[in-house]
Amino acid sequence: TIRLTLVSSHPHARAAAVSHPEPRSGWAERPDPPYAWKPAYSGAASESQRAYVKNGATVDCYIAFYERQRQGAELIQYHNVIVAREDAVWRNVGERSLRLRSGREELSVRETDVRATNAHLLVWHWYWLPDEFTVDPRWTKLLQARARLLHHRDHAAVVVLSTSVLEDSAGAAHLAQFVDDMLPSIRQTLRRADESR
Repeated sequence: TIRLTLVSSHPHARAAAVSHPEPRSGWAERPDPPYAWKPAYSGAASESQRAYVKNGATVDCYIAFYERQRQGAELIQYHNVIVAREDAVWRNVGERSLRLRSGREELSVRETDVRATNAHLLVWHWYWLPDEFTVDPRWTKLLQARARLLHHRDHAAVVVLSTSVLEDSAGAAHLAQFVDDMLPSIRQTLRRADESR
């Protein structure tokens, strides 16, 4: 009798599940999404999206986690953008790079203005590679190539924060407060997903 056994090329591989960052410093999870928008990232091994509220501010936190990256399932690719080019409702109306200080840490983020007919979002995003934050896609690709050459894990993620901007709303201040308070939780969430592989 011939018995066939299928063996995975990654025998111990399993999709790392990225969780929602734990609320801290007065932020609380909001049960319902604040608006019908989601960044256009595909091919992730795992995603999480959760809104948080504090003192009248609402910030939505989206994380897409990538592992064992390959064509169509990699973080840095043409189709992975804040707003899909073919999106009929939302559009990217401008972006710029910012440099923040959170505690002792400096963080570079990419800020995008996202608009619909009756909505305006301010969006910040950056990339994560094991314990390093960057906003530069070329540096991200370089670090991933180095990881593969050294036979290290090529895990990576994008962190996307968004908040609704009203006429009198300090959207950037809300995002900056969220980063200041929640960055340790975001980092811990990414470490857990990284180590669960």
